Amino acid sequence: MQNKNLRFVLIFTILACANSLFAQESNIYTNYDLSYRKGLDLFSKGQYGDAQKIFEGVSKSMDNGVSQLKSDAEFYSAMCAIELTNDDAEYLIGSFINNYPESQKVNFAYLEMGRLRYNQKDYTSALAWFQKIDKKAFNADQKADMQFMIGYSNFSLNNFDAASRSFFEIKDTDNKFASPATYYYSHIAYTQKNYATALKGFQKLQKDETFAPVAPFYIAQIYYLQHEYEKVVEFAPGLIETASAKRAPEIARLVGDSYYRLKQYEKGVPFFEQYLQKSQNITREDYYLIGFNYYKAQIFQSAAQNLEKVSTAE
Repeated sequence: MQNKNLRFVLIFTILACANSLFAQESNIYTNYDLSYRKGLDLFSKGQYGDAQKIFEGVSKSMDNGVSQLKSDAEFYSAMCAIELTNDDAEYLIGSFINNYPESQKVNFAYLEMGRLRYNQKDYTSALAWFQKIDKKAFNADQKADMQFMIGYSNFSLNNFDAASRSFFEIKDTDNKFASPATYYYSHIAYTQKNYATALKGFQKLQKDETFAPVAPFYIAQIYYLQHEYEKVVEFAPGLIETASAKRAPEIARLVGDSYYRLKQYEKGVPFFEQYLQKSQNITREDYYLIGFNYYKAQIFQSAAQNLEKVSTAE
């Protein structure tokens, strides 16, 4: 009976010590957790320098493998370095990835490091980081964000086919990158002479707050390049008044040339006159076209003045 009581006392003592140790560890963990949450609050407010100090303190004070809290603290410390564009940002991201390759935040680390290089216009490096990402880790908005950066990086590096594929994936989806993706996708199609595709995209942007000022000029040029001269003279004249000083004479010439090709020479005259008055880059071919249009409109003095500038060229 005495042995049984002694064993009970021993077990009770061990459990009491264990509970005391657990309570101490729990208190320590709670303190770390409170510091970590304070760091998150500062991070959300954009106070990255102060937040990083807290995250570094939490990370350095905790032993490896203690909890996810340590890895999360290292992750946000690296995020602070990125936001602050510190020189050690890439090192910290690399350390986090190497230390916690199974962490769910690894893909976010890749994304933010790619964003840093993207914002620095180091598009080759940005693409290298983006290529490491498992897209399944992100929601639709995050994927759209990433796809636009990939598309624009390739666009800036003249990798137009790759850029077009990225923009295509998000241009018709419901996200804030849909309009800029549509613009760049259409611009690439325009430069590659895929005019039908480009026209469809620019028509879609006519009511967009950001791209409405520029989309109509592409539309007018595409109509002209498609030999849709009736559409040019119907659509383009209204653009001249709101156009920039550089673009207005280009549109005027486009309209005048379209009237010329429609053999409506007199209607083309005022637009050619606007072009002559405002353009600073009139070519020999321009003088010939305008002079011949004057001739067809039977305005012979003006025809002679312009054609003389062609005949005196070497």
